Amino acid sequence: MKPARTLMGHCLLRGARPAICDRGSASPVIVAVIAVVMVLTAALAQVGAGLVAAAQASGAADLSALAAAREFRDLRALGAGTARSLDQACDAAEQVSRRNGAALTACTHAANSSVV
Repeated sequence: MKPARTLMGHCLLRGARPAICDRGSASPVIVAVIAVVMVLTAALAQVGAGLVAAAQASGAADLSALAAAREFRDLRALGAGTARSLDQACDAAEQVSRRNGAALTACTHAANSSVV
């Protein structure tokens, strides 16, 4: 029996064996599987990059808050006025955030705390 001719992957001859009809069908399947793996890899890379960025931003915020608290404590221990201490504490937080690749968006003061 001659190999069956195919049109869009379907056999034209009745009774043709499946092995003859499916000739060459592995290539499109492999290409599809590789494409799916590539898309999933790209998606996971984006998720990973987002998690890294979130961790870096959180670390920069924590370091800025600690810098502000330390500066305020040190200046108050030296007898500086509260207003001056708070301003310099915010300046210290700004410097630390800038060094960590972040931007300080707000620096507010409460009774015994600073929020950066």
